[in-house]
Amino acid sequence: MVKMLARFKKSSVRREKLVFGVMIANLFEEYKLFLNYPKRKLKLVAILFGSLIKNHLVTHLTLGIALHAVLDAW
Repeated sequence: MVKMLARFKKSSVRREKLVFGVMIANLFEEYKLFLNYPKRKLKLVAILFGSLIKNHLVTHLTLGIALHAVLDAW
C-alpha cells in the first residue's frame, strides 16, 4: 500500500494524485477511531503511519497527526 501511495504521490496522472490525496485524508479522518482499537491493531496503524512518515508521504499537519498516532500506539 505504501509503495502504491508513493507512486501515486509522484504520478503525473491527475486521477492517481487525487486518489493519493483522498486515501491520505481518509486515513487521518479515521485517526480518532484508531484510539479505540485494541493494542495489536493500534500497533499495526502505528506501523502504517510510520511507513508513511519514513517514505515522506505526509507533510505539515498530517505529519504531526501521524507522529502523534505513532507515539500514542507505543
